[in-house]
Amino acid sequence: MLQSKLRPFVCWQCVARSASNSLSPAGNSLCRPAVSKTLSSWRNFSTSSSYKRNLLSSLFDQIDDAKSKSKSDDAHSLVDSLPEGEIPDRLPARERLRAWDAANPQGKIMAIHDILTPSNQQDTLNSLSSAQSSESNTMDPDAEEDADQDQNRPQLGEDFQANSLLMNPGDLIEARAGSSRVPLLAVYICQREGVYYFYCSDGSLHARMRPKTNFVAPGFATEAELAPVKGRLPPLGTPVSVIMDRVKGGNEGPSREDGQALLNKMAEFVRDADLVLQENHRKLDDPYPVLAKQGLEYITAHEAAEHLLSDKNRNPDGKFPDHAVYAVQRAIKSCEIGIRVFESAVFDLKSCILEVLPPHEMECIQAVENMVRELYANPAALQDDPEGQRQLMRHKIGSFIIRARQQIDRYRTERQFKDEWPLIGLDQRQDQKVDLKAKPWLKPEDLRIMRFLHLWAAKQAFTIDSRANVFGSQILRATGRYSNSEFLGKAVGWQFLQEVGWILPWDVQSRHTRHVPGTIPDRAGGLVNNLEPLPVEISAHDPYPGSRKDWGDVPAFAIDAAETEDIDDAVSVERTSTADQYWIHVHVADVASVVQANSAHAQYAERLSETHYYPGHFARMFPDLGILHNVSLAPGSRALTFSGLVNEQGELLECKITPGILRNVVNIEPAEVQKICPQPPLPGMTNQSGLTLCVGERSGSFYQSMVKKTKSADDLATHEVEDLKLLGRLTTSYELRRSKNYASPHRGVGKENRVSPELWPGTTRFQLAPDGTFRSSGDMAIEVAIRSPDVDRVSDLVTNSMILAGEIAGRWCEDRGIPVPYRTMPQATMNMDVLLPWVKNYLYPLFEANQQPTKEDVALIKQLAGPALLSTNPGRHFWLGLNHYVKVTSPLRRYLDVLAHFQIHAALAEEARTGKSLQPPPEGEDHSFLPFTRADLAAKLPLLAVREAKIRALSTHGPSGPKEYVYQALARAFYFNEAPLPSTFEFHIVESLATRHLRGMLPGLWNLLADLPYRNLNGAVKLSSQLIPGDILEVKLARIMPLGILLEVEAVRALRVGGEDVVEDYGSSAAAGGKVIADADAQAVAGEASV
Repeated sequence: MLQSKLRPFVCWQCVARSASNSLSPAGNSLCRPAVSKTLSSWRNFSTSSSYKRNLLSSLFDQIDDAKSKSKSDDAHSLVDSLPEGEIPDRLPARERLRAWDAANPQGKIMAIHDILTPSNQQDTLNSLSSAQSSESNTMDPDAEEDADQDQNRPQLGEDFQANSLLMNPGDLIEARAGSSRVPLLAVYICQREGVYYFYCSDGSLHARMRPKTNFVAPGFATEAELAPVKGRLPPLGTPVSVIMDRVKGGNEGPSREDGQALLNKMAEFVRDADLVLQENHRKLDDPYPVLAKQGLEYITAHEAAEHLLSDKNRNPDGKFPDHAVYAVQRAIKSCEIGIRVFESAVFDLKSCILEVLPPHEMECIQAVENMVRELYANPAALQDDPEGQRQLMRHKIGSFIIRARQQIDRYRTERQFKDEWPLIGLDQRQDQKVDLKAKPWLKPEDLRIMRFLHLWAAKQAFTIDSRANVFGSQILRATGRYSNSEFLGKAVGWQFLQEVGWILPWDVQSRHTRHVPGTIPDRAGGLVNNLEPLPVEISAHDPYPGSRKDWGDVPAFAIDAAETEDIDDAVSVERTSTADQYWIHVHVADVASVVQANSAHAQYAERLSETHYYPGHFARMFPDLGILHNVSLAPGSRALTFSGLVNEQGELLECKITPGILRNVVNIEPAEVQKICPQPPLPGMTNQSGLTLCVGERSGSFYQSMVKKTKSADDLATHEVEDLKLLGRLTTSYELRRSKNYASPHRGVGKENRVSPELWPGTTRFQLAPDGTFRSSGDMAIEVAIRSPDVDRVSDLVTNSMILAGEIAGRWCEDRGIPVPYRTMPQATMNMDVLLPWVKNYLYPLFEANQQPTKEDVALIKQLAGPALLSTNPGRHFWLGLNHYVKVTSPLRRYLDVLAHFQIHAALAEEARTGKSLQPPPEGEDHSFLPFTRADLAAKLPLLAVREAKIRALSTHGPSGPKEYVYQALARAFYFNEAPLPSTFEFHIVESLATRHLRGMLPGLWNLLADLPYRNLNGAVKLSSQLIPGDILEVKLARIMPLGILLEVEAVRALRVGGEDVVEDYGSSAAAGGKVIADADAQAVAGEASV
C-alpha cells in the first residue's frame, strides 16, 4: 500500500485507475471516490420480503437497461425512485455496487488487458479486487470447451482413472487464483469424460478441463474418504457446458456432510502448516534474505525448505512432510517483492518453481519505493503549473519525470499515436533516413528508475498483490501523459518504455516476460552475451591425439538446407561381409572435445539450453563463431560417431561410439534426397484461411547466413546414390521394427498448416546512446501467411537415423552405468495395460486411414501416455517404441545433447586408459571419472526441462513466439491502413463466457480466436441466449491489441442461430456450408482473399 501523510492507505489498483484525473491536489487519484448520497438513504432498508426483493430485481434490470443505452439521467431517476420505507435495510454488496455504478456513470473508458505470465495471472481485466470468492478461484487458465462424445470411441468405464506422475485421485493440491490472497486447498476426486473434479476446503466442488496447480501432496485422502463426494458428481453423459454452469453456480454437487472427512483433514493440514510457520517464523516471515544469501536463483519449495526449516520438522526418513513444504511455499508466495512463482508444478515436480531476484535488483526497487513515497508526500509537486515544476525538481525522481515528459512528447511527433490503446504507431517522419543522433537524457541516478520500470512492465517480476505495482503506476501518473488510460498497469508501462527510448518500438513484450530462466534478453535484439572468445589453443586441443578413426573416402551425407550453418550431423552406411547386415554410422559434431564441461561457454549454453529461433531474435547456444567453424561438420572436422549394426528387418544387433575425423562430407538438401528416396506427402492437413497479409517494406534480414555449396541428386556419383538408397531402405525397416513395438506411425499425422509470420528489418534503424537509451526510425516488415509443414519437413531418412543414434547412445550408456539425460515416458508405462490396446485397436488404425483423432481422443492419450520426461535412468519411450533413448545428434543447438557428450567422452577416455570396456559401478555408486554424478545430473534436469519447454513455446513454430507479430501486423493494417483487410469475417462461436462476451473463431483470419462482447451484438439476434456453440455471425473487426493478444469484433448480422441457418426475407439462406454468400466480400470472408 502507498501511504501519504495526508491520506489513508489506498490500494495500488485504485491508484492505477487514474482515468482522466488531473495532477492537481483536487484531482489527485489518491482521494477515495465520493459515494452518491442516493445510496446513503438505503441504510434502513429491510430484506424480509421476497416481494420487495423481486421489486428490487426489476428496478435494477431497468437501471442496467438505461445504463446500457447511455441514459444516465434515467438511471439516476430510477435509483432515486426506490421507495425508502419499503426497501430492505442492508442490500447485498453486488446490488449496492450495481446501483452505485448506475448512479455514477464512468463514461466510455477503455480497459487494458495486461499479459499473463506463464506462472500466474498478473494484471488482467476485472482483476481489480484484492480478494475473490472461492467461486472465482481457478486451477485452469484455459477456456473450458464443450466436448461432444463420439459414440464410436471405445469407452473405458466410469471408474477408470489414468495413473499420473503429477496428480492422482486423493492428492491434495493448492487451488488458488492468481489474484486471491486466500489459499484454497482442494482434493482431487477423479476424472470423468475429460473433466477433473476437485473438492475444495470451502466445501465447494470444482470442475476443470486442464487443471494446473502450484502444489501437490500425494496420497492425501483414501478411497473411502473420496467415495461420498464421488457419488454426488454429475452423471455420465452430462454435457461439459452444463457441468461447468452447474458447478460454478453451486447448484449441484456434494454437501458439506458428504465431504466432512475431507474438510476435517484439510483443516488439520492447514493447522499443521500454520504450526510450522510459527515455529520457523524468524526465517519464514521474510525468506528473501535467506535465499538470496545462498545465491539461489530458481528453486522449488522442497529445495527452499532445506534452507528455511528446522531439522526438527523433518520426518524420521529425513524428508520434510507435505504440510511443512506447503508452509514454506505459502510463506514464499506471501512475499510481495523479491520472490515470485515462475512456473507451476510441472512434469513430476510436486511444487512450483520460484524465481529469486538478485540483491542488486532488490536495492533498486527499494530506492524507487522511497523516491515515489517522498514525491507523493508533497501534493504541490503534482500540480501542472510553474510552481509545481519547481516543487517537482526538489525531488530525486522529479527531474526524471520532467525529462521523460519531453521524450514522450518528442516521440509522439515522430510516430503516429493511438490514444485509446497502448499501441505504438508508424514512423511518420518524411525522411526516415535522417542521421540518427542518440543523445543521452538519463542521469546516472535515473538508471535505477528505468531498471525498476523494466522489471515491472517488461519482465513483470511482481505478483498482482505486490505493493511494487503502485510505484510503477504512480510514476506513469506523474508524467501526466496517460490520462486517457483507465488502468495504468504494465501494458501502459511497456508503452512508456518504448516512448522514452528504453525499448525499441518494434520489440515484443513476450520475449521479456517469458524469457528462458537464466537468460537476459538484449534490448537491442537477441540475448545478452558477455562471453570472451574461446582461446585458439583450447579449441585446437584434441583429447584423442592420433587415436581418432579416419573415415577416409566414406561419403557422410549432411542433409540440411543450403543456408544452414550449424551442421551437427551426417549419416553414412558400411556394408559387411555378412549378408543382410550393415553398419549405419551417424556422425555428430564433436563439440565436447572443444568445450569443457564446466567452462564459461558450457555454463552459458546450459542457461540458454538451446539455440533460440525466436522470430527476429536469433541467438546461438554457442555464440562464439570460432566454435562453430571448428566443429561444424566439414572435410577434416572431428566427429563423434554413433554406429549401429542393423539387418534388413531393422533390428539393432550391436552398437558402438567412436571419435573420428571426417574427410568426405556431402552436403545435400532434403528435397534432393527425396528424389532418390521418395516419401509420401503428409496426410491430414487442415485447410485454413488463404489470407496473406504483408505490412512494411521487405528488405534486409535478421539472420545473416552463409549459403554453402550443396549437391543435387544429379551431381551424386553412382556409389553415393546407391548408399542413399540403401540408407533409405534400412531406416524404413528400422521404423517398421519400432512400429511393431507400438511406436506412433506417421509422425506427421495431425499437423496443421501453421500461421507463421516472416520478418524483415525493413526501414528500421537505431542508435544506442551512452545512457542505454535508443534513438530509432523506420518500421520492420511483417508477412503473415499459412505455411505448410511440408516446407520445413525433415527427410524420413534423417529422422530415423537420428532416432537410431539416440537408441545407440542409450544402450551404450546403460551397459556401462553412465548417467545421461534419458527421455522416458513413465506415465505411459504406468498405464500400459490400457494405453496399448487403445492405440493398437483404435488410435493407430485412425492414423492409417488418414483421419484425425478427436479432441477427446487427444485428451485421453495425454492422460494415459503423459509427457516425455528427463531422467538419469533409462525407461520406455512409448511414442518411439524404444526402451533406451538419449538425444545426442544436435550438440551445436541443444545443451542436453552436449551434456550426454560430456559423459560419453569421459567414459571413452577411461576405456582408452584401461584398454577395456567399462562395467556398471556397484548400485548406489558413480564412476569417479565422470564430470557429473547421477545426483548432479538429477539436480540439473528439472530446470533444463522447463527451459526446453519455454524455448519450444517461444520458437518460430511455437504457440507463443509468433503471436505478437501476427497481431502487430493486423493492428498496422487495421489502424494505420498499411494493407487491405476483408471488410467482414465469419465468427464461429466456440463458447459463451458468462456475462462478458462470446468467444469464437475466425476461419477467414487464420482461425484466430476473437471476443464478441454482448454490447457489440448490435441487434443481430434478439437475445444473446439464443446463441450456442457452432452458431455463426458475420462480424467486422473492432479492436486489436498486440500486447494483450486481444482481438475484438462486432456483429453485422446473424448467419446461423440456435444451430439453424438464418433465412433472409427474400428466402435464401444466409449461411451455406459455413460460408457467407451475401455480399461482394464473400470471397474474402470465406478466407480466399490474398492481399
